[in-house]
Amino acid sequence: MNQLEFVIPMKQTYLFNELNDEEMRHILAISKVIEVRKNTSIFQEGEVEHDVYLIIKGKVEVLKRDEKSGISYQIATLGAGELVGEMALIDFSPRSASVRSIEDTKFLTLPLARLSALAEHKPIYMQIVHNISKQLTQRLRKTNDFTLKVLQSDIEGTKIRLEMERFLFVTLIVLAAWIFVSSIVSRYTDQIQNTGIISSPVIFIIFLACCYQVKRSAYPISFYGLTLDRWMKNALEAIVFSLPILVLAVALKYFLIQWIPALQNETVFSFTSNSPDHFIFPTIYILFTPLQELIARGCFQSSIHASLTGPHKTLWSIILSSLLFSAFHAFVSAEFALAAFISGLFWGWLYARQGSLVGCSVSHALIGGWCLSALGFQSILRL
Repeated sequence: MNQLEFVIPMKQTYLFNELNDEEMRHILAISKVIEVRKNTSIFQEGEVEHDVYLIIKGKVEVLKRDEKSGISYQIATLGAGELVGEMALIDFSPRSASVRSIEDTKFLTLPLARLSALAEHKPIYMQIVHNISKQLTQRLRKTNDFTLKVLQSDIEGTKIRLEMERFLFVTLIVLAAWIFVSSIVSRYTDQIQNTGIISSPVIFIIFLACCYQVKRSAYPISFYGLTLDRWMKNALEAIVFSLPILVLAVALKYFLIQWIPALQNETVFSFTSNSPDHFIFPTIYILFTPLQELIARGCFQSSIHASLTGPHKTLWSIILSSLLFSAFHAFVSAEFALAAFISGLFWGWLYARQGSLVGCSVSHALIGGWCLSALGFQSILRL
């Protein structure tokens, strides 16, 4: 055996990096080279054998058997310059895993356990064990860090599952109640002059259900957007982003008046209306805006976002929460439900951007008050 061929790859491994040339010669004197073909078993899990294998060329896979199913799973692959089986030098236990070549592979087999039986080679053996101990310490530290991350991930996963269970519980109860209420209301739609009389108490009940979810949640209240961090900046930003929508609403009202014959007698602005409902409904709407935002964005959107995965989970949480909340407006009219969905997309984006209910509540109140009070959209949306 040409010893020089193996000295360099051996010295590059943690097992031998503190041994001198004389000690290396002692190890090489009792070592031998073996070559195996692809898919050859090197040793099996449970075997009692204490040789260490240094991979000179090729690649192997480490397999661990599931005791219940008997199926072996690949847990690692090792290549040139890596060691196999060195842990047996510490506890002399049976092999804890199987090793099989996945390429034609060349090994240097090192019967290092024999060194412990020879008094003159005892220091070499002790140095090798010391090197293994240092490597195990490093691996243990990495394992601790990995274990901590896994535990944190498990805890977060548990929190998400509990959150979604609570969210589904609240949502299903609310939907069932809402279907029941809307079926009754639909019979008396013609007699109800102001749908706010019905929708306001229902929204308040849904709000109470969401408060229950927030109170029982494992997450802090800031998870639901209930925070005043940067509230001034968020409010001002919401106003700035809302201004173009106010202009678009004016243009939409003008367009509807021009193209819908039934609205030809309407004016773009409705400041001069003397109808009490013209002011009562917008006032109720604005007062209930923070409650609506806690429901739609704080609870629905936050919970859905936490349960989704993938690069587009923010977009889907905005769409799904807006769609869900718009369904609660369907009993009023399809037009109002559509308006709630479209505007909900904008407020959902604003909430995702700011992480606070302040901005979307300010924008909601501003746009809702403008459309209902200044532009009189409630007559068009059949409120």
